[in-house]
Amino acid sequence: MSSRLPAPPGHEIAASPELRVLLDIARTRVSSERSRRIRAALDGPLDAAALVTLAERHGLVPLLHHHLGVPGALPVPERQRLVSLARNSAMVNLALVAELHRLLDDLDASAIPVVPYKGPALAASLYGNFTLREFRDLDLLVRPSDVPRIQELLMRRGYLSEGTPAGLPLSLVLREACEIQFCRRRGRAVVEVHWALMPGYLMSGMDEGVWERLVPSVLGHRQVRALSTEDLLVFLCAHGAKHGWERISWLTDVAECVSSAAALDWDAVMMRARETRARRALGLGLLLARDLLDAPVPGDVLDRPDLSARDPSLRALANSVLARWDAGQPLRARDTVRFHLATRDGAGDRVRYLALRAVNLNEHDWGLMALPPALAGLYYPLRLVRLAAEGIARLRAAGRHVARVAAIK
Repeated sequence: MSSRLPAPPGHEIAASPELRVLLDIARTRVSSERSRRIRAALDGPLDAAALVTLAERHGLVPLLHHHLGVPGALPVPERQRLVSLARNSAMVNLALVAELHRLLDDLDASAIPVVPYKGPALAASLYGNFTLREFRDLDLLVRPSDVPRIQELLMRRGYLSEGTPAGLPLSLVLREACEIQFCRRRGRAVVEVHWALMPGYLMSGMDEGVWERLVPSVLGHRQVRALSTEDLLVFLCAHGAKHGWERISWLTDVAECVSSAAALDWDAVMMRARETRARRALGLGLLLARDLLDAPVPGDVLDRPDLSARDPSLRALANSVLARWDAGQPLRARDTVRFHLATRDGAGDRVRYLALRAVNLNEHDWGLMALPPALAGLYYPLRLVRLAAEGIARLRAAGRHVARVAAIK
C-alpha cells in the first residue's frame, strides 16, 4: 500500500509507508504533525522489519532509535534489532571519536593544521550528539603541502594507505585525486585525508578560499577548525549530488545545517555555488531538504533565477531521487554519470565534466600495472585503452542480451 510523499501540489509521487515514516524521523526534532503521522502509520499496514532495514540502508538507524526506540513503538523483535543496531553504531562512533582526538593531539604536536569535517564534526555541530549521526570513518582536510607529513604520521600510528600502490609518485596522486584512504593494520579505523573537498571534475574553486573562511567549532573537549556554515552547506549539497543522493542521511545533514544556522548568509551561499559550479547541485539539495524534511529554506532563495529551483528538469530530478529511494534501487556507474551531468550548471559545464572525467586517473588505472615514476605519464593513455576495452565489453554484453531476448520471442 502506498501513500503520498509531502511535495508541492502536482508533484506528489507514491511512496511506501516505511519510506514515509523514515522521512518523518530523519531529523533531530519531530514536529507534532509529523508525530501524529508516525503514530497513524504505526497503527496501519506498516512492515516494521522493512522499516528497520530501510533505516540501515539510509544511515538512519540512530535517528530511528532516537524517535521510535521506546518500548511499545515497534513490535518486540524489531525493537530489539533496532536497539542492537543503534548500540553497535554508537560504540563505533565513540571509538572513532576517541581515535580522532588522539590523531588531533599528534597533529597539533606536529603543527599540522587540519580541519575535521563530516563524521564526528557534523554529529557534534549539527546533531549535538556523537551517537545521532552514523559514520564509519574520519575525514580530515589538510593543505596539499602537508599531505607527506600527515602520511608519515599516520604510518607511524599503524595506518597503511589503501588504493595507492607503493612507488606511485605523490605528486601524481595530489594532481589526480582529492583524498588518500588509510586503514589500521589492527582494528577498523579508517582515516581519509583530503586536500580538496570534491573531485575537480565535479566542483572547483572552493578550496582556495575555504582556509581563509574557517571558523572555530567545539568537538568534544577541544576547539577545532571548521568550515564556515555557507561553505558547509554548498559542500553538503555537492556531496549528495556526487553520490546521487543514495542515502537520506545526507539530506538530513543539509536540513540540519539550514535549521541550526543562526544566520545563514544566503548571498554568500549563492556566491560559493556560482564560483564552484554547484548552483544546480545546491538547488536540488535545498529543494529536497525543504519539501521532504521541512528545512526552513527562505522562499526567495529557491526562487532566485540562478538557482533554477523552478526548472522543471530539477523537479523531475528530485522526483527521480524519491522514486529510487522507494524502489530501493542502487545507482549503477552509468546512472551516476547521468546524474552528475544532470546536476551540472549548463552545457559548458557538462562538456567540462566529460573531458575531465575522461582523463582523471583513479585506483583502477594505478592498479592496472605498476609503472616506475619516470613512466607515470603512461597511465593516461593506458586509462583511455582501459575505458575503450570496457566500453567494447559492455556493447558486446548488450548485444548478447538482445540476441537472447530475440531468441526467446
